[in-house]
Amino acid sequence: MTSKVLSNGIRTDALRGVKVLNLPTATPAEPVENEAEKTLQAYINRIVEQDQAALLALFKALSARVYSTAVRITGNPPLAEEVLEDVFFQIWRQAPRFDPGRGTALA
Repeated sequence: MTSKVLSNGIRTDALRGVKVLNLPTATPAEPVENEAEKTLQAYINRIVEQDQAALLALFKALSARVYSTAVRITGNPPLAEEVLEDVFFQIWRQAPRFDPGRGTALA
């Protein structure tokens, strides 16, 4: 087998014996985001109906993100805990006002 030089300068004979992983090709992130968004919207729709299990599911899905954002903004973990509590209290109260045409559930 003759050796060739690839466009990146690597000679093909240097690649002999190297195992190549068959990794799946990348897929656009949008479908995943759409699925996640649909799930979050479904939780909110159930929260509108006063479904406490949906609020708990939404809390489990988003609380770490909300808390870490609050810590970064406030620099104060106890205050961030209060922010977290207030965010989910407001979600419970304001869920009927959610309009997916105006923004995502994650926003």
